[in-house]
Amino acid sequence: VLEERSQEGAILKRWHEDTRYDSTFMTNLSFESATYLSENSALILADSSAVDGTYIYKRLLSTTNGGATWKSITPDTNLRLSNPVAKSSTEFMVQSGTSVIYHTTTGGESWTMLTLSFSPTNLSLATTSQSFLAFATKVDNSTTLLRFEDGNQWEVLLASIPSGKRIFLS
Repeated sequence: VLEERSQEGAILKRWHEDTRYDSTFMTNLSFESATYLSENSALILADSSAVDGTYIYKRLLSTTNGGATWKSITPDTNLRLSNPVAKSSTEFMVQSGTSVIYHTTTGGESWTMLTLSFSPTNLSLATTSQSFLAFATKVDNSTTLLRFEDGNQWEVLLASIPSGKRIFLS
């Protein structure tokens, strides 16, 4: 059970994983993060163990009915996923490692694998109402800020931001 609470601690919304979820597919869920997409839609990133006892890295789960049922929308079951970010209830990204990003515009029904033109040592995704952003740290410890455009291209907004410098987006 995952709960959204007010600052005072009152339960605002409760999301359930129950027997309506395919328990033969995955057991022992350990929730890492939740991304709320709308009143009834959410993404959950979770670790899990398979029924045969093998460990399966991060699963991306989705609900569109307030948590009554959940389904796995993981792009590839053998990848370590992190940092899901959403622009809408059907368009979101999730990263794998420091250089692979998966993008969907179909709510996870299909995925496109995106890569950067360089291999960063660290990668963080973010989103605005209009676009996806990536903060990629290079070997020289500088950071590049990129924006994902509708043409399925990453555009460099700021290159080689020195370590320790702050940037503010508006």
